[in-house]
Amino acid sequence: MPLPPVVVEIVAHDVQPELSAALLAACTRAVEGADCVDAREADSGVQPSAVAIVSWVGDAEVQIQVGLSREREWRVRRLDFREEDELVERWTAAGFAAGTLAGEIKAEAEPHPAPPPDRPPPSPPREPPALPPASPPTEPATEPPVVRASSTWFDLMALVGRGLSEGPPRFGGVLRAAFAPWASAPYGGVAFGYSAAPQDQAGVAARWVRAGLAAGYAWHPLDCTLCAEAYVELSGEQVRVWAVEARTGRVDARVRWSGGVRGGGSVAWMMLPMLGLVVGVEVGWLEPGRDVRLYGQPHTELPQLRAAGTVGVRWRP
Repeated sequence: MPLPPVVVEIVAHDVQPELSAALLAACTRAVEGADCVDAREADSGVQPSAVAIVSWVGDAEVQIQVGLSREREWRVRRLDFREEDELVERWTAAGFAAGTLAGEIKAEAEPHPAPPPDRPPPSPPREPPALPPASPPTEPATEPPVVRASSTWFDLMALVGRGLSEGPPRFGGVLRAAFAPWASAPYGGVAFGYSAAPQDQAGVAARWVRAGLAAGYAWHPLDCTLCAEAYVELSGEQVRVWAVEARTGRVDARVRWSGGVRGGGSVAWMMLPMLGLVVGVEVGWLEPGRDVRLYGQPHTELPQLRAAGTVGVRWRP
């Protein structure tokens, strides 16, 4: 009677049917008495003899996790391939590794009854009962490493950068949200920000409100401690400039809308799996850059080229 199947879950960006078939066939050859089936096609009513998770990182690296069930300890094996290795050979090797691990785990889990003694052992002399030896402390079962098939993160950062053409810098904050479909891949995101420049000697102050759509590339290896991104952002901005007349206290204000492109990069140090520090820089070119007239006279200018630095925290769920 055949044993229950080994259920194989394949985590990859692009699962081609012929490659998946080669992996499952190699896994079946490596397991004795059981078939390897795709998790998407497995019968939910049948308890599998083992579960294997095959996670691909690009085409050159694969991690294989095998266990008797998802509540028990897992065995992990990682394979790295060379550039000259054929793609079907890589998937076949991953299938052999998954089947070998499944066979080892099943063999260890099967009971091995002790042979009966040839003769009854002699009765031991009566001695005072000995205290049972202290059992060694048990170590908790280690969880298998988390394999991120995708990456999502949120950055909340303080910002300091160029304000008006003359006067003090602007200070504020930026909130970014981004998503990459897999580790080390192009990503998309959104950004929102607010900043303000205090009054200069002429009594002129300003504030900026911005929003943008970003696209870039994320270097996020598996469970990275040091992660980096580079991006280009289409950005829109509203600027409000005002001045207070020293003698009369009269306020005159102007609102300007501008749009353009920002580019920049950031580096994050993940102190914890979900929390880290992030620093970055950005440079933007926004139109229009022109004089701002207050009280009927040109008082200041909105620069077209704007640069800023950021520092803050990153949350990666």
